[in-house]
Amino acid sequence: MKKMYNVILKPRLLLVVMLFGATCAVQAQSTVTEGNDRAPGIAPEGVEKSGGLSGGLGSTNNAVHVYPNPFQNVLNVQVPIPNCIIARIQLSHSVLGLLLSQNTPYQPIMTVNTANLPSGTYVLTVYDDNMEPYLQKKVVKDHFTGRH
Repeated sequence: MKKMYNVILKPRLLLVVMLFGATCAVQAQSTVTEGNDRAPGIAPEGVEKSGGLSGGLGSTNNAVHVYPNPFQNVLNVQVPIPNCIIARIQLSHSVLGLLLSQNTPYQPIMTVNTANLPSGTYVLTVYDDNMEPYLQKKVVKDHFTGRH
């Protein structure tokens, strides 16, 4: 006889944008109930628990776009962060370290002025209101307009 389980997911945003690949993860707390004597969050035998709504850190979320990549003077960050008011965007250079960190009023598409940054590979990190990382993505600044 198959048993039915109620699973309640309580999402907590995690946004980190890195230069090494588009990732978007949502941490979640889960509660599995069966009407048994197990503590909340403990899965009954044979039930596999997963830690994240979107598969955890490193999974791709199709609603997240960082463009253009490679970029020159402007980088656009499109990321849905529910109930976010202020987002923090950081760009870390692979050799030089953190070069840009700005708080910005949250908008579904945020624009970052990158005109003063040197060429190179960066990790873009986007944080939510609680300074929790939500998205990480590898991006490249290229001063050249033509690519072959």
